[in-house]
Amino acid sequence: MALRAHPDDECFTVGGSIARYSQEGVRTVLVTCTGGENGEIVDEELNTEENRARLAEIRKLELEESCGILGVSDLEMLGYRDSGMAETLENEDPRSFNKADLGEATARVVALIRKYRPQVLITDNEEGSYGHPDHIMCNRVGVAAYDVAGDPDYRPDLGAPHQITKLYYTAFARFQIAGAWRKMRELGLEMPWRRDDEDGDVEPTWGLPDDEIGAMIDIRAQLPQKRASLL
Repeated sequence: MALRAHPDDECFTVGGSIARYSQEGVRTVLVTCTGGENGEIVDEELNTEENRARLAEIRKLELEESCGILGVSDLEMLGYRDSGMAETLENEDPRSFNKADLGEATARVVALIRKYRPQVLITDNEEGSYGHPDHIMCNRVGVAAYDVAGDPDYRPDLGAPHQITKLYYTAFARFQIAGAWRKMRELGLEMPWRRDDEDGDVEPTWGLPDDEIGAMIDIRAQLPQKRASLL
């Protein structure tokens, strides 16, 4: 089970793993917490007032297409509103995921855990990978649900208790960030993402340190699927 904040988060970091285990016959469940209403439309030809007004609908269609490509067995959408980036007006919307009641959101995820009974749960780290409020909330809800889903005294009305075996956080590995930077320099390309305090001519030092990586999944055979899902 992958607990992800927005439509398109199933592509990043976990897309290859979903595709690999789906191919191996493992049931793969994706729980998407928001509709992605406040996402950016980076293609200027598509960035119209009409599309902005129906962005959640568009992203749901994209999500369903992506799930088909990756082989997701079951898609569940929690229906919270996209919180937008930190310190924006959207953050204060009471419908937004980062304003959701933690207990209520946890119970909804526990109900899904007890329904599907996964061995593994994947969610964001405590910093939400890059500080997005919805990703941080994903971590809080995911960890809370992991802690109580196996407790028979917690909400027996949500189904029989189920203890998940492994909880993983997604990670941007430092060695991969640095390797991508070196390759792009070799090709004469500028790194499209770096922290504001970093010099583009200096190898980046952000990302999870190598000795903190708990697991790596070989997805080279699934790269065509992952790329297709991103597109």
